Amino acid sequence: MFHQTLFEASSPQTFMLSPQGDRQKLIYDSRSATAGAYFQDTWDLSDKVKLESGLRADHIRYSNVNFKKNESFLLPRISALLKLSNKVSSRIGGGLGYKIPGIFTERTESMQYRDITALDNVEAEKSAGATADVNYKAKLGEAFSLSANQLFFYSRVSKPLVLEERADMTYMFVNASKPVISKGFETNVRLVFKDVLKLFAGYTFTDVRAAYLHHNQELPLMPRHKINAVLMYEKEDNFKLGLEGYHNGAQYLYNGTRTPSFREFGFMAQKTFGKISVFINFENFTDERQSNYKRVANGPLDNPSFDDIWNHTEGRVINGGIKIRL
Repeated sequence: MFHQTLFEASSPQTFMLSPQGDRQKLIYDSRSATAGAYFQDTWDLSDKVKLESGLRADHIRYSNVNFKKNESFLLPRISALLKLSNKVSSRIGGGLGYKIPGIFTERTESMQYRDITALDNVEAEKSAGATADVNYKAKLGEAFSLSANQLFFYSRVSKPLVLEERADMTYMFVNASKPVISKGFETNVRLVFKDVLKLFAGYTFTDVRAAYLHHNQELPLMPRHKINAVLMYEKEDNFKLGLEGYHNGAQYLYNGTRTPSFREFGFMAQKTFGKISVFINFENFTDERQSNYKRVANGPLDNPSFDDIWNHTEGRVINGGIKIRL
């Protein structure tokens, strides 16, 4: 995630990990401090057009056992809200961002940080992005209401931090010379019948390309297609029933293989007795998990290797509780 805070400072943290096959310990000791200033302005051009702009200036100092670096960033952003009618509105915006380098990523975590060398002479990733959406709200007769949102997004990350394998079988982070480009859209619809029966449905298409990859440039562990749906039946201060379902499309792993798509479902129920509510959740009751397709841990128990995590590692989860309203 790219920086959003106004001021950040962190004390050094030391991580001591044993590489495979010996007792040697790698120590990752890093320190970073960020100081910044932020300016924001909201301008109502008319009842139908509003502009919001901001400018942030950050100065960062980060260091580890190998190097020290200072970087400064000027981060403008702007967005416009357009009220096209009583039913239709739109928001358009864009801005710049950054992320300081670090070794703690999903991929290095799956490797248990073994054989990962400390950062050396790398710099922050820089991003530029924009979004645009259209919102629609309307009544459909006396019983139904409809709301919909259509969002489009685009981002470009320059000098992304990439993990590379070296000749001595260790891994090192470097800044790639070519960017990561993400674009796509998200559609969400909400249909309500008499404030009792509610249907939420959404679809997300994400196309993420890493230009530094030589063959297949689709970024690993990033499904192109996602679908979500929730059906809720509710009587206020009485009971609530909900059924949800999710579809995740196929995605590539770091070794180049392609996973199958998968679906998961959940159910919840809640009953209210005055100020006391009793609820129960059945999450992933169809028992969707990665181990249904292949073992996640490979090799001997004293020195295992682990596959990329692209699905649930747990199966069915059932939980419940009591809520008391004071």
